[in-house]
Amino acid sequence: MNEKVIIIVPGKLAFYSEENYKRIKKIFNNNVEFFIIGWENNDKNEIEKFKEIYHPVHILSIPNQNFENILKEIKYPDYAGSTLGALHMWKSIYLSFKEVSNFFIDKPNKPHYVLRYRSDILPKLNSEFLKKNLNNKEILIPDRYHWNGINDQIFLFKYNDLILFDEIDEFIKKHIKNNRFFCSEYIFQQF
Repeated sequence: MNEKVIIIVPGKLAFYSEENYKRIKKIFNNNVEFFIIGWENNDKNEIEKFKEIYHPVHILSIPNQNFENILKEIKYPDYAGSTLGALHMWKSIYLSFKEVSNFFIDKPNKPHYVLRYRSDILPKLNSEFLKKNLNNKEILIPDRYHWNGINDQIFLFKYNDLILFDEIDEFIKKHIKNNRFFCSEYIFQQF
């Protein structure tokens, strides 16, 4: 795969590793650029370590969110995971995708793919992430990282499909208002 990939590391910056950086770059033939878009309360030292290892082309702090009122509205939470963590994660993904879209809006050379990547995931050595071009409106989720075929930790899609995620924030609000089961992967599956 030789197309440029924008790798987004959104939200809480909790883990960084030179080995993870090397492996994820190798998967995409070193044709990657990193966007680090983290919460404003991330530790400054952690941010500097991320910068040192991942060499992001763009780094941004996004405002912390207060989900206190939204948490009270969730009738059927998934107790296997953190509901608050899922809210933070999806909000950071949503804001990250918006930032990528704005960053490239006037640039002639847009990336071909966008990868949502949680930096604590260590890809297998010599793995092939993409063996064929993706179709429009197609999301690739690696086999080893999924729940019922869905994963919110690492997934790849075409840059032109960023627009698909414009409505995820409203979709989650409607999902909660309709008293649906609140599970991050289930929400992704339904979206």
